[in-house]
Amino acid sequence: MHKKKFMFENIPSTTVQTPIASAIFYPSKNYLHVTFTATQATSMDLVLTHLKHLNQLVGDAPPPLFLADIRKTLTVSKEVRDMLGNHPLAVRVASKVAILINSSVTRILGNLFVRFSKPPYPSKLFTSEDKALEWLFE
Repeated sequence: MHKKKFMFENIPSTTVQTPIASAIFYPSKNYLHVTFTATQATSMDLVLTHLKHLNQLVGDAPPPLFLADIRKTLTVSKEVRDMLGNHPLAVRVASKVAILINSSVTRILGNLFVRFSKPPYPSKLFTSEDKALEWLFE
């Protein structure tokens, strides 16, 4: 059995469900894990609500390390990509972002975000959650 290097089961956390994702914040690690549950993110209003939820979840902590699991996502509008990369509420909840992908569709979405939305924090694509976490915590 493969044992993951990073285990978070016994670390205190807080969770929230947003309109487009589920999020878990681990304050002691200053780490935010967001799994996008919506197959499409095209509504600016829903994304803004999502960002407000994440900001409430993180509270006064410094911008955390952020793992974005977009493996279920199929469509993201340019406006939403730009908002997720540069809106003050988005920048407030990310100091470094690992984007977890699993298909050519999610690779394209991730590359569009990293290359064209140009977020102000380091961002990188991964197919392995362990590799993503290694990069985040290095």
